Amino acid sequence: GMSSNNVNCFHQDNYGFIWIGTQSGLNLYNGLDFKIFRNELNNQESLASDNIHKIFESKDSTIWICSEIGLSFYDRGSESFKNFFPDSSELYSSINKIQEIYELGDFLVLNAGGLLYTFNRETSKFERFNKKLLPRVNDFIEPNGMIPDSNGMIWVFEDKNDELLLN
Repeated sequence: GMSSNNVNCFHQDNYGFIWIGTQSGLNLYNGLDFKIFRNELNNQESLASDNIHKIFESKDSTIWICSEIGLSFYDRGSESFKNFFPDSSELYSSINKIQEIYELGDFLVLNAGGLLYTFNRETSKFERFNKKLLPRVNDFIEPNGMIPDSNGMIWVFEDKNDELLLN
């Protein structure tokens, strides 16, 4: 069976496998059996955290796991994970709580601890998105929600009155 009945999210990947994120691990269902992935103490190739917030598949069929403590990339060949943290100096920092993720060109756009970040897959670096780069806006983005549209744009919502379109 599954690691927990408390399901936070799920995703069917391009190969037909079903990924289920719970508060107690990540479950991979192949149509017959479940494989359970959890954080293992002292194993850097295990999940960063058992509390899974979102499962995302990028255009290149890479599975990305957003969790309570960081972002994890699933390596299908080795069935292991590589973990990334916006704040690598303090693992339990609220900034490492990744809640949402979308793809925007070569970057991933993340809601991390209530702040908007980009993740460069080439350099494995996070960068806090600064609204000063945009006209008429003066500070950092604190997203309440994000959603992609059919044109490949990402809408970022801060509160009832503010919205920002990333393209």
